[in-house]
Amino acid sequence: MELPQDYSIEAIKSKWLLPKVNGQTSPKFQSHELLQDLCQAIEYKGKSRQEEPEETSGLEEFLDNKDGKFWVDDCVMWLMLSSLVLEPETQARETLAKTIVEIRPMLAFFPTNKDSFAFRTWERQAKDDYISFEWTCMDKHHETSLNKAFQAYESPFTQFITFGITEMVKHTIDQTNAYFGKSIPQQTPISRAIAIGRLEQSEKGTALEIALETHCKALIKNKEDLSSASMEIFEYLLDFNPPPDDGDHILREAIRKADVDIIKKILNRTPAILKDQLILEQLNDPGRNLQITEELIRSLGNRSRIGNDIFKAMVTVDIPSLWELSPIGKLLAEGLETNQIDGSDLLYQAISSEKRHIVKRVVQSSPGTFDLNVARKMIELNRWEIWEQEIKAAKGVLLLKEFGPDLLSFAVKMQRDRFVEDFVKDTPGLVLELYPKETSHHDSANNRDQCIERVYPLWHNNFKIRNGKETVRKTDTDAKRRIRKILVSTCIRMNDNMESLCEIFQHSGESIADISLDLSQFNSKFFPFNQLIKSLVRYKGAYKIASYHYEPTLRYVDFPALDLSGHDRREDRYQSHSEVFDLLNWLQVEHGVGEIIKLKVPDRMYNPHDERTIALMVKRFQIQVLDWRFLDLSISVFRELKPDVSCLRSLHLYASGKRAVVSHWLSSTGIQSLPEVKAVKVHLVEELMSESQARTLRDILTKGFTKLRNSRPGFTFEVDLECWDIQPVRSNASLGHIAGKAVPKLWPLIDAYSNHVGSQKNIIRRNGWKATRIAIIDNGIMSVAPFSKGSDDITALGAESPQVDGLPSRNGQQTPRDHDKLTENNNEEVEFEDQLNDLEGKNGRESYGEDKPNDNEDLPHSISSRVVKGRSFLADEHRLGSWSFASDPHGTQMANLICAIDPHCEILVAKVTEGRIGIDAEHLASAIKWAVDERVDIISMSLAAYELDSENKLVAEIDSAAKKGVLMLCAAHDEGLNRVRSYPANMDGTITIAASNQFGGATENAPGSKDYDYRFHATNITIGVVPFVKSEETISGSSVATAIAAGLSSVILSCRRLAMGSTAESSAGWRSMIVKRKFDQTKDNDSKYIQLDKFCDIGERVKASAPIDMEEIIEQFNGENLPYVR
Repeated sequence: MELPQDYSIEAIKSKWLLPKVNGQTSPKFQSHELLQDLCQAIEYKGKSRQEEPEETSGLEEFLDNKDGKFWVDDCVMWLMLSSLVLEPETQARETLAKTIVEIRPMLAFFPTNKDSFAFRTWERQAKDDYISFEWTCMDKHHETSLNKAFQAYESPFTQFITFGITEMVKHTIDQTNAYFGKSIPQQTPISRAIAIGRLEQSEKGTALEIALETHCKALIKNKEDLSSASMEIFEYLLDFNPPPDDGDHILREAIRKADVDIIKKILNRTPAILKDQLILEQLNDPGRNLQITEELIRSLGNRSRIGNDIFKAMVTVDIPSLWELSPIGKLLAEGLETNQIDGSDLLYQAISSEKRHIVKRVVQSSPGTFDLNVARKMIELNRWEIWEQEIKAAKGVLLLKEFGPDLLSFAVKMQRDRFVEDFVKDTPGLVLELYPKETSHHDSANNRDQCIERVYPLWHNNFKIRNGKETVRKTDTDAKRRIRKILVSTCIRMNDNMESLCEIFQHSGESIADISLDLSQFNSKFFPFNQLIKSLVRYKGAYKIASYHYEPTLRYVDFPALDLSGHDRREDRYQSHSEVFDLLNWLQVEHGVGEIIKLKVPDRMYNPHDERTIALMVKRFQIQVLDWRFLDLSISVFRELKPDVSCLRSLHLYASGKRAVVSHWLSSTGIQSLPEVKAVKVHLVEELMSESQARTLRDILTKGFTKLRNSRPGFTFEVDLECWDIQPVRSNASLGHIAGKAVPKLWPLIDAYSNHVGSQKNIIRRNGWKATRIAIIDNGIMSVAPFSKGSDDITALGAESPQVDGLPSRNGQQTPRDHDKLTENNNEEVEFEDQLNDLEGKNGRESYGEDKPNDNEDLPHSISSRVVKGRSFLADEHRLGSWSFASDPHGTQMANLICAIDPHCEILVAKVTEGRIGIDAEHLASAIKWAVDERVDIISMSLAAYELDSENKLVAEIDSAAKKGVLMLCAAHDEGLNRVRSYPANMDGTITIAASNQFGGATENAPGSKDYDYRFHATNITIGVVPFVKSEETISGSSVATAIAAGLSSVILSCRRLAMGSTAESSAGWRSMIVKRKFDQTKDNDSKYIQLDKFCDIGERVKASAPIDMEEIIEQFNGENLPYVR
């Protein structure tokens, strides 16, 4: 059907021809009426054609009004466009709106607000931006009328956004582009209008902000259609005219409104808009939205780098989830690699604030960032948990490999015991490395390398540097004690060089107890080992001279052969043995020993110690090297322990020749079951197999161990044919026997003198007599008294009378020659009893450490009864043993000689060396001072130092001792003419003694005659071996001559006191003068050789078979004129 004539376009044109429209000039009225007419025309036209309403050329011509014939201007069309948005939407209204926009697209961007509705502004801006656009108005009253009648603060375009009219938003922008014939130029009024919604921004903000606000409101009100439409509009606007890189206003607004979806769209479309400052603000905002913060961080993946400040802020806020976001690892790694991010600074901050996960992330991204300085910072702050859980596995091994000494030294310096323990556990060899001693833990690596002095890590546990230069000792703390235990034990564990160990401890200022127990020189042939164990373990309290102290870790414990004698094998085969276990338990229970690196036990062939207990001891003491001479040891005993033994590294096995045992050793239950064992030595016992059997076993073992070596890297083995038996040595003799053998020509006098003093001791003491006090400066003595067989107590055994070799006894006693025959005929049990007598002596003193007179009324037979005091002058760092438990027999032999000649003297022992060489002059000076302070009469020095100390302390102490009248006897060096000087021999105030042969001539090793004062026969002097210590029966040299001279001097001084009582000490130099006078009386003419048989005419008396009258001899020492002469 045809439209009514009034609703046709032509009718509308006629109706709206100028000059007036029904007499109405109000634009509001005009627009409203025209809008109704046009909509009805469009609707009816569409209905008549049964199709969608469409715009016609007549409609476009009418609205365009190019000729100005109709009452249609921009004011009227703007009002129609605004009304089309505000009123309910129909297809006709949409068509009309699109047509208006197509004709005049710029109208969509203007509100009616008076302040912003400015035609002149448009004209001005059009000129500036070269835009040809002019607002048309047919009535000068329109502006006033519009503002009064219709206050619209939003442009039609803004309303399209607010109401979510997506098509109109897109159509408006497309038509605007078409109007200009190209894309809208940036910074034109239209482009700004689209960006900000109008020429002059109102409170609603930009188009993007309006779309953002619309989206937020739709979400709040659950308007899904509007939310979806507004999001589509926002994306379209963002794509059409994105904000500049330096304009983050829209992003900030989205963050303020917490619209995560919008934020994602912005960041995906314009990632450059996100600036570091905005991220920092968000991170530092306590009220931050975590989801938004994560989205901002996640968007950083579009960047090639980010600033160091962002990572520092992430460390500060400590949100673990941020560090797990995908771009962080990549950006962090790239930033660290290119040095755009200060990894050390990040780690310092993370370590300081104890952010473990951050440290982990940084180290994973760039392991090289965790360098020496960062590690030192972690140690300084004591962040052990971070090291243990995040650093150790990833970086710890490499750091220790490169900077181990520095890190360990620093950890010790800072007293971080857990770090020290961990470093040492992973790399134990660090304890043995020297490192520059720095003045401050803030020193740079270069400064540390320039330090001249290098110290061991242990040094830092004892000392610290104050004020950059002053070294002071640290106070004792629990951490210091724990670190000391760790370092000392590891040093002992890692270094098998005892001299080097002593140097480490001395250099570090560390006082240590004994680090080993060596009983290998114990003479088990004549002294059953269990007797020594009883002395050490069960009744240790009675032996105060033996002060035993041990470190928790011992480098080695060596036992002697336990079955040297056939008697032991015959009699003990049915007895159980546990003396080794007893000693080990004693070490653990009484001395806190928990670890023994190497254990050597030459056990018995018959009925040895229990092998299961052996395995238990290995586990208990964490023994690494086991050399237990046990025939056909079962490896299974180690596996049966739960948990099994894992400490063993080296194992000695002793084979009797049984094929089954060898097969067991090579089987899966043998050495293969001990995977930690890297070295095996098999000893084939020669006495128990033939040569052919030994060759067969060697081949089998070699083949089996070679196969094992191929599957166990580093495994070594050795197979040797060896004897079981070890050749025994003879035991020591009594002091009387020693005197008879060493100085037979003096024996009659010694015998008479001993009996005289012993029988009248109480009387002569009341008259002012006192025993001669002799300080023996040497390498210490062996002073361990065994138990009497059949007794559980320390027994002061009765002693036999002295015997002399080749001379009759003046008191009807046995001669040493007869005694030897008796000993040879007696069984071993009697011999053992004799040795107990020799070692202990009748009425042997129990309180060795106290300086008090000896009250024995009978002749003592061992030095243990003569020793009143002792002291070691080796610095604690050097000590391997005490002064009373020497490992070398020299000092004991010298003491035996002196006490054999004067069995009533009192001995003070000063230890200045372990062996016989390397005498330190400073140690010697300290020992002399101590002896003088102890008011000794004689200092016997059977040793020689070849250099003086730098401060001449030895010279000063010798001079001081001489002024106080102490008699100093020194051994000449035994190097002939090869050496010019030795000390303290030939120093002013000393008497130098050299050795002669049996004919009185100087030995070939003696120095020139000008280099000594007297010489004594001292070649092949029979003295017997020292019990418990490896030694020779005969000794020679000037040291022996010095001991003989000291013993004779002691008798001389004693006789002087017997003769004159308290008046004997007439002057400070009386000792030296009386001894020199008596020595001179016994010289051979004008030579320096002392003929002992001339002493007090003993030789003549013996030849005449005259009795030795001690009263007569003593009288010779009375009243002699002894002027003081130095």
